[in-house]
Amino acid sequence: DLNWWFGDEHTTETQEEFDELFRLNLMKVYKLIGREVPANLFVPVLREDRSISPEITIRGFIKPRIDGLVSSYYEWYQGAYLSVGKSGGSMHRAESFISYIYYGFDGDTLFLRIDPKVPFNEFPPETTFSVNVARPSGFRVKITPKGNLAAAELYEKKHEEWTKVKDITEVAIQDILEIAVPFKDINSKEKDEISLFVTISKDGEEVERCPWRGNISITVPTPDFEAMMWY
Repeated sequence: DLNWWFGDEHTTETQEEFDELFRLNLMKVYKLIGREVPANLFVPVLREDRSISPEITIRGFIKPRIDGLVSSYYEWYQGAYLSVGKSGGSMHRAESFISYIYYGFDGDTLFLRIDPKVPFNEFPPETTFSVNVARPSGFRVKITPKGNLAAAELYEKKHEEWTKVKDITEVAIQDILEIAVPFKDINSKEKDEISLFVTISKDGEEVERCPWRGNISITVPTPDFEAMMWY
């Protein structure tokens, strides 16, 4: 009956709520059997809800200094940013841990910045962050805060298992969290569409996904990207 309502010949005024309940029921099945919930179950069946639009889109290349500080307003000026409160926040909390997610790129590297709602040193112990890439290939960057430092590890999903690929060295956490990930490390090439989301876990249990519904969508730039964005 659930699948029946998603046929083209059927409509309902509460399709968004129905979509949400449909996927939440499937998520519950995975949780009950002790398996990881597939990333695609967080993406609406309704096509128009799959990609989250940022407040400001990417307008040019950026090259931020990965130091965990807002060193200059112009570091991220040409990038995009997403207000977590507007895009949907936590699964289990009324208030999100994160206020904004910034992202951008140069010709070779994806840059991501997370702005917290409270200082990172006020987060619960054993809190970790993950940058999850659902497309074009399954990758995850696990970030573990260590005081004013952070350790980041890149994993690739193969045969339903996460296998460590390498350590990511360009990562920092102080006032903000910043990380740089080369496109080649996540098997992404020019014009590929990258779908990603950020998760926060405490003691190994996921407590927040940003955005909650859908994904952040980023298209890997071509060398003439800035020339096309001159206006």
